Amino acid sequence: MTVDHIRTGQLGTASGSRPSGTLTDRIAAGEPYAISFGGQGAPWLPTLAELVVDADLEYRIGKYVDAAERLIAPVAGKLAIARPDGFHPLTWVRAHDAGDEVPTDIALADATLSVPGVLLAQLAAIDALAKQGLDTTAIPPTSVVGHSQGVLATEAIANDGAGVGAGVLLALAQLIGAAGTIVAAGIFMPVAGAMSVAMGALRGAGDMGTAMAAYALGFLIVGVPAAWAFAFPLGHGAAGLIFGLMTGVGAALAVLVARFRVIARREVRRL
Repeated sequence: MTVDHIRTGQLGTASGSRPSGTLTDRIAAGEPYAISFGGQGAPWLPTLAELVVDADLEYRIGKYVDAAERLIAPVAGKLAIARPDGFHPLTWVRAHDAGDEVPTDIALADATLSVPGVLLAQLAAIDALAKQGLDTTAIPPTSVVGHSQGVLATEAIANDGAGVGAGVLLALAQLIGAAGTIVAAGIFMPVAGAMSVAMGALRGAGDMGTAMAAYALGFLIVGVPAAWAFAFPLGHGAAGLIFGLMTGVGAALAVLVARFRVIARREVRRL
């Protein structure tokens, strides 16, 4: 369901009254309704900016953002590994509304930003509905469904229409969004370590050429193109870069291990 946004004048006051017979009026009169929250896939910043500006929600959304930041403060350093530039939605909303520069669509589509960003836009939509007369707490929907990460927003409806637990949900969304990159980095390090061990073993066996060729294969021929493909065309951002490089390292490791197995079968001769 959709309800047209309203432009507000002074903080918290609507600039005009709603006409009779609107969808909100019908729902208030007892017509059943359902709410469906989508997942990722659509640009979230323009939607969030429209809701925040049109429904005058900056103060309320700011409270959600501040609450989430307090909750994730103990792990802020680890989150910086996944998103070094941080998550600053209201700063981007103001810049978007003013026509100033904002993060690129590719950056905003990365899970580290899009998971909390999409949720925040959905929380703003709940609050915008309440300002138009459809308070999901007072008039609960017949059904609430969520696709993919939309299940997070369904919890906002279950918890008093985003008024309770919104900061917790936003903090959880930030952790979920960053988890992919952090896990990818954790997987990458053992694989890279195994490649270093295999290269050292080949050098010790006197095969310098294969070690150099495998290194070039892993990073230049496989790793860099795969990292670019995962990060940009496929839209996986920082996690995509890591998985792409890990693909290259894995390819190099396979070559190194195969070569070492061949050398290991040779007869050992006294020097």
